[in-house]
This record gives sequence, structure tokens and C-alpha cells, in this order.
Amino acid sequence: MCPQFTAIDSQLNVREHLVIYGRLKGLRGDELQKNVITLMKATELWRYRDRLASKLSGGNQRKLALAIAMIGAFLCRSGQYLVLKFDEGNPGVLLIDEFSTGIAPDTYVLLHLCVLTIR
Repeated sequence: MCPQFTAIDSQLNVREHLVIYGRLKGLRGDELQKNVITLMKATELWRYRDRLASKLSGGNQRKLALAIAMIGAFLCRSGQYLVLKFDEGNPGVLLIDEFSTGIAPDTYVLLHLCVLTIR
């Protein structure tokens, strides 16, 4: 789920957010690291991985919120698509409430492309 408000912890960086949410969804070891890296690259947050989430721009905070919603849902990258894994720990639906509200046009396009590449 990606809430309308930005639900981030001001004392955690981008990578730490994804690791914590990944662990909450049952990811461990290589699978956790693969998901974290894939999402940071897909949302273009890789270069900000060690930055405190509270220091990110509003658009990058929305990218982080989307990545948090998607953590644990990836099986692999298949060509140009990210393939979702459907099992008991990962529902087959991604709920996103106005995740692109108030962000710059280039970020808007990136987020929509990211969502559209999910199959």
C-alpha cells in the first residue's frame, strides 16, 4: 500500500526504509538485498540510498513511498518488465492513493513508467 501522505521515518535513510519494510514482509538475505537494489534503481533512488529520507525532496519521498509499497513483490526483472511474485506473503493487488500528487512532471512520468512496467 502507498498512502496519500508520506509515511517515512525522519531518522532512517532510503536503504534502511526498504530493508525494514522488506523484513516486515518476510524477506531475508539475498532476496531482501535483490529487492532493495532493484527498487532503488527502478525509482532512481540509488544515488540517495544513504540519505536521510527526511532530507529528500518531496518527489523523492513519493518515490520512496512507492518503493516501500512495492518491496517484496518482485520476483525478477524479465526484459523490460518487473515481474510480480504472488504468494501468501504478497497480495496480487497494489493499492496506490494519489502517489504522484504534488510532484514535478519528470518525477510524475518516472513513477508512472515504474508502475506500468509491473506485470
